[in-house]
Amino acid sequence: MIVQSALEQSGWTVFAAADGGAALDVAAREPVDLVVTDWNMSPQSGLDLIRGLRARPETAQTPVIVLTTEDADTLQEVTRGLNVGAWLSKPLDPQMLVELVARTLAHQLPLEDKAARP
Repeated sequence: MIVQSALEQSGWTVFAAADGGAALDVAAREPVDLVVTDWNMSPQSGLDLIRGLRARPETAQTPVIVLTTEDADTLQEVTRGLNVGAWLSKPLDPQMLVELVARTLAHQLPLEDKAARP
């Protein structure tokens, strides 16, 4: 709930899901600009979620931030080619997450929207 709380307090709309399968269901129903996922979930892991997102045209390019206690270098190798945008180690610094989400979303805006922002 730390993730959800930090992002909602920063003004973003958050759709929470208990595991990768539930997150895929949410992404099928709701347009999402970004996915923040834990790596270690059950029954569907973060890797399962990322693969599922990439398999769907509507989420194939959706940025993903992964939260993990695992070694990020090893996980980056496992997810090579799946376009994972960033990894954050746990325990999580909520402010760092908020800043990373803001930077990631800013890079996703069309050029005309970027020009209109302060």
